[in-house]
Amino acid sequence: MNNRLFELSFLPASIAVFGAGVVGLELDQALSRLGVGVRMFSRSGSLGGVTDEEIRTYAEQCFNEEFYLGARSGVGE
Repeated sequence: MNNRLFELSFLPASIAVFGAGVVGLELDQALSRLGVGVRMFSRSGSLGGVTDEEIRTYAEQCFNEEFYLGARSGVGE
């Protein structure tokens, strides 16, 4: 959807994003600040390619203040 997101004539009430890459994080943060309910899920625990554990933990805390970020989400079987 990210290639059509800016063509929408309205903002969705909520959105779920799968994968915590740089583009997803940026879009989620922007949409959250525009009033869209955002939930982001990632299975790998990675966050925007950040490799330093201390910085990644801090970034995860910051993003969780703006929107739900399940950086270590699992899929039920």
